[in-house]
Amino acid sequence: MALIPYGNTVELTSTFVSSSGAASDPDAVRLILRQVGGVETTYTYGDDVEVTRVSTGNYQFLLDPPAAGTSWHYRWEGDGSDDIDSADQGVFTIGLNLTQALASVGGRASLLQIAHDVADSPEVNCARPSTLFSDDPDGDVTDRKLLRAITRTVKFLAATYDWQVLRREKSFLSLAQEEQTGAIPADFLRFVPATFWDRSRRWQWDGPLTPAEWQARKAYYTVSVVPAFTQRGDSVLLFPVPTADLSEGYEYITSAIGWGNDTGASPSFTGTITAGSPVIAVASTSGLSVGMAVSGGGLPPYSLITAIVTNTSVTVGNVPLTAAVAASLTAKTPLTRFNADTNTTFWDDELVTLGAILHFRQGERYDYAEDKMAFERMMADRIKQDGGKKILDMSGSGYSSAEGRLAAVKNNAIVITSE
Repeated sequence: MALIPYGNTVELTSTFVSSSGAASDPDAVRLILRQVGGVETTYTYGDDVEVTRVSTGNYQFLLDPPAAGTSWHYRWEGDGSDDIDSADQGVFTIGLNLTQALASVGGRASLLQIAHDVADSPEVNCARPSTLFSDDPDGDVTDRKLLRAITRTVKFLAATYDWQVLRREKSFLSLAQEEQTGAIPADFLRFVPATFWDRSRRWQWDGPLTPAEWQARKAYYTVSVVPAFTQRGDSVLLFPVPTADLSEGYEYITSAIGWGNDTGASPSFTGTITAGSPVIAVASTSGLSVGMAVSGGGLPPYSLITAIVTNTSVTVGNVPLTAAVAASLTAKTPLTRFNADTNTTFWDDELVTLGAILHFRQGERYDYAEDKMAFERMMADRIKQDGGKKILDMSGSGYSSAEGRLAAVKNNAIVITSE
């Protein structure tokens, strides 16, 4: 598989030979070209200027510089009465441009860069792939193994710890029924514990209860002493049943593993936000699509777009609490599965690289004990550095200690005397 630098003209050549092995001209010469994921285009000698005859049996095809990061299949064909044939076919990939090669989001390396780091490591030491998303007819599947190793790593990281970069907020208005349809967002993975509140009544919902706990709660109590919730399918169930239009909210961990916008592009747009309504009025929906994550204008960050009315409005999965006119908004594409070399992950590049080395060697049945230790040590370090941490006062004299709280109460106490 050839890697052609971005900006270069693509030159493909073929030699047609007869059954005797001599170079010969077929009656007709065609070059069939298809971009991966696209449709076939046929170029015919004599009809299309891109195909030229260099000499007897030798033909050349020139293609203007294609888009960066794209992969293509090609095949030469010839028609002739003397069994003239050409076996020239293959795949070529256009290299990334400078912008794509640089980190896409917040200094993160692209997926292909991480694969190159893994391939260059002494633990793996294999040829760098030109792309991770090609159908290579020569049987080399190293690119797919590298992609799978990276994917396994980020899926493992997401399942292991509630990283702050994965935290999302869901807000909605209650329905006057037990089942709160639409309360589970499309990218939901799991609840962040102890974050579900009825903001209107300042109640904390206890849960999520197990099915056994939920059924016991409903069987034993006519009125719930402690408000509780459980998840069933794509809905949240609340007990006791709330009245309509109460403000509810919780935090959850997203199932997304990275960003999909090429070169970090984030469409920017202006919208009018109405308090209590998930519908945002916009003048243009260009560059927007369902599933994108919208931030800005007082919305909970990364609110998912659930519906679009072209050049009229977008509907998000969260209900904003405050209004905003001409709010500046941005949108990104979260991914639950990688689909391009320019994708980026949410995690530290070196952590993902070490994890991919581990999973690559594990998949190849190599000894991976030291690779596992190196990955787990770095993961533990990154967890210690991730997000805010509570301060534990062990001295008994700090402001958050029992003594400190009692002193604060005494200092602010009002003494009432009777005459």
